[in-house]
Amino acid sequence: MHWRFPNALMAVAFHVAALFAVPASAATFCVHDNAELGSALYTAQGNGITNSVRLVQGTITLSQAIDFRTDADFALSGGWNSTCTLRTPNASNTVIEGAGTLFVSFRAHALTVDAVHFHGTPVNEFRSESSVLRRNRFSGPNTSFTGAVQVASSIGSVLLDSNLFDGKNVSIRSYDGTYDAPALDWRAINNTFVGAVEGASGSVLVNGYGLSLTVPGVGDNVNIVLANNIAWGNSDGGVFFNGAVNALLVNNQWQSLTNNDNVPPAAGSGNNSTANPQLDGNRVPIAPGSPAINSGTTVVPGGVGAYDVTGGPRIIGSKPDRGAFETAANDQSVITVTTAADTGDCSGPGDTTCSLRGALAAAAAASNAQRIVFAIPGTSCPRIISVDSALPSVIDDLTIDGYSQPGAQANTLDVGSDARLCVLLHDNYAGGRGLFVDGAGSRLDVRGLAFENFNYAAIDVIDGAHHVIQGNQFGGPLAIGDGATPPLALMANRVGVALHGNSSDVLLGGPDAAQRNVIDDSTATGVEITGDLASVHVVRNNYIGLTPDGRSTAGNLTGVLVRSYFNIVQDNYIAASAYDGLRIDGSDGQGNAVLGNVIGLPAAGINAVSNGGSGVRLSNGASNNLIGLNLQGFASSNTIVGNGINGVGGPANGDGGVAVDSGTGNRITGNIIYANYGLNIDLGHDGATANDANDGDSGANMLQNFPQLLSISHVGDQRILSGSIHSTNGLLLEVFGSTYCGNSGRGNAAVKLGSRALVAPPSGEITFKAYLGRGPGTGVDNFCRLSATVTSVNTNDLSQHNNTSELSACFVDDTIFAHGFDSATGWSCAP
Repeated sequence: MHWRFPNALMAVAFHVAALFAVPASAATFCVHDNAELGSALYTAQGNGITNSVRLVQGTITLSQAIDFRTDADFALSGGWNSTCTLRTPNASNTVIEGAGTLFVSFRAHALTVDAVHFHGTPVNEFRSESSVLRRNRFSGPNTSFTGAVQVASSIGSVLLDSNLFDGKNVSIRSYDGTYDAPALDWRAINNTFVGAVEGASGSVLVNGYGLSLTVPGVGDNVNIVLANNIAWGNSDGGVFFNGAVNALLVNNQWQSLTNNDNVPPAAGSGNNSTANPQLDGNRVPIAPGSPAINSGTTVVPGGVGAYDVTGGPRIIGSKPDRGAFETAANDQSVITVTTAADTGDCSGPGDTTCSLRGALAAAAAASNAQRIVFAIPGTSCPRIISVDSALPSVIDDLTIDGYSQPGAQANTLDVGSDARLCVLLHDNYAGGRGLFVDGAGSRLDVRGLAFENFNYAAIDVIDGAHHVIQGNQFGGPLAIGDGATPPLALMANRVGVALHGNSSDVLLGGPDAAQRNVIDDSTATGVEITGDLASVHVVRNNYIGLTPDGRSTAGNLTGVLVRSYFNIVQDNYIAASAYDGLRIDGSDGQGNAVLGNVIGLPAAGINAVSNGGSGVRLSNGASNNLIGLNLQGFASSNTIVGNGINGVGGPANGDGGVAVDSGTGNRITGNIIYANYGLNIDLGHDGATANDANDGDSGANMLQNFPQLLSISHVGDQRILSGSIHSTNGLLLEVFGSTYCGNSGRGNAAVKLGSRALVAPPSGEITFKAYLGRGPGTGVDNFCRLSATVTSVNTNDLSQHNNTSELSACFVDDTIFAHGFDSATGWSCAP
């Protein structure tokens, strides 16, 4: 016997809530025991909206197996107090007990499981398009075999971050009904896989490897990263690859690596070890002595997490430990700032006061990695350090930890902030820089600071690599964190963070809520990345133009400006800029990726937070950039809504969603773009552009012709859309739906309904049929205003490659009662 829940109507309600990107429809359940868990899962599986189940600390002993399925987003988290208002996210304090016999299965559209201990659950299955398992423990006796954790994704992503898998084989595989998905993105960072033993239970077969990855039929369309993991003491070996896997493997510690296809690791792999990690009985590296301590890396695509499996900070020394646990061992020398004054030497044993200026000077003079912490006397928060002249530059390996100041705390909220920043740097001179990084061998890790009034840049990085800037605030209202004290209004900086010169591989933000920066009120640019040598930076998961609560605005003049190569702007909220939300500019603005951002909407609430200019603008020859999904279906779509409110040209030729002023090869695919003041996609930034006869013109994205939508027919719930286009060989067609038409008669891309490849005959005239689903919603006006784009692909002429068109003219599907008047499943579109 097991819990299995009804799933009627789930997909319909979920898609309606998700398409419009405002998190108004969600449910949260506070669960204390087995009965409440069963009730919560029953309701969550049937309500069709985003659900979050919060588990109160303690042990929930299951009375039956869990088989939970929904087409909506679902989150399960542990560590909550009795009212589910405060949280201590340590998996050891929240246990789901299966007594060695009860299986657990969760399937959802997007699935997050955080800080839960699954004990005695022989099989643990997690299946979704996007699965995140973070800070969990899997252990305990099973009656028949060692146990398994199975994670499957369908054209999506898997992230395993800081989990302990003790006596469980972990397998990751693709799944779309045939275990053969076309594109996948899998990452395992800082996990411990230990004690797996080969076995079986019924039809479930488990090998004895710590981690197994099965990738049938996908080849190059898989992005796999394994970093900082420990896989040790498993009966068959450490890690097993089944399939053509070209993975990035960095700083792992395993007893063995087995690859059936003998595919070499991806470029950049290295520092993996087969040395014994020396774990104690709790699977924690033994300090001192373990080679896993302070030997990991922060140079991981997208960054490492902020916490270990216990909920403690992930990085304590100069580098993260390998595996799920972060020990207290610190190989850095510590300098403690004890005064808010701008003077105070820190170089000698007789110094009684140490200022930030003195600490920076002492760190620059040292030969080893240094860590600056704060213990400034007083009860007020923040302590204000007024900077009267340029501070000493960062030239070596340095960590500055503002959260070390008593009273400070990092943010723990996925939406909004409960952070408390207690060290504020105030510019009191005309030089205009806060922290300045200019050493060729420098590496700065700075967190937990606030900055105001710097008239050049609060943080200015011109050299070095692998810098980390997380959990800071630049301008805007400084949240005190207690929810009651009125926030302090910080003075504006000209630029929040500037990355230029020879700098590379800077991580601004990170995947966890604690790593989010708040970047507000800049009089020029929130984030500025410029220069042909400044490249490969990642700007991730920040609030740019939103206040810490995620609801209100404190906009920058421009949110993010990129004038360099190969940067990633991902998972940010970018709002309320006077000009553009994100601008990629100039001939250096090439090879950048814009992924998973929300541009023009708040993180919480429903207030308008539009950017005055375009949501995304590509100008002055910016070329070969990716906005959304790439050719293989990797990456993630952006949501770009309501932008261009300050556009001077009116809806016909003003600012809107994505504007390509000039440049070619800018791919704009898989995104949700609607309700912008100007066009949702505008080539030439001059309003709607007509097609030409042979698509031989030049200009922004080669002025790629858009498709003509001609007719539609219905077969059951499937719509068959007919159309044509005159263009080059090799196109990707994407069809979108909305409840209304956009400006200038063009369409909105409120929901993606389908896509297909097109191949042109010698004449260049393509006629096509696109088979579309019914789309989300029920009844009248069922996303029946259709529009489409094409993107040039698979062509030998690079000037014709990856050019996305404008959205087509809006086509109205005015079918009434598609199944007939008496059909129980009939539906209609409003004329």
